[in-house]
Amino acid sequence: MEQVQVKITGMAITQRYGTLSTGTLLRTDAAFAKHLVEDCHAAEYLAAPSVAVDAEKVVKSKVKKATPQPVPAVAEPTDAAPAESTEETQADPLQPDSPQE
Repeated sequence: MEQVQVKITGMAITQRYGTLSTGTLLRTDAAFAKHLVEDCHAAEYLAAPSVAVDAEKVVKSKVKKATPQPVPAVAEPTDAAPAESTEETQADPLQPDSPQE
């Protein structure tokens, strides 16, 4: 089977390759390339590829792979002693601050 390379010039939705967007380079069989170029007007021919590649592989895509981001470090708990509690530091929320007359 002869491989032909085409450049997609408009959006094309296909059963074989899924959605092809503008600028995608595709290597496929001659009959399907002819269909995209002449029937759909969604592609144009490019020079014949020098290396055979699987027909179902999209060569170039506009989508770039995301680079993994480093995970931020989690702060370690400190071993500080808890604050001492005394009657003066802990107020009773049910008791008013000033004495009632």
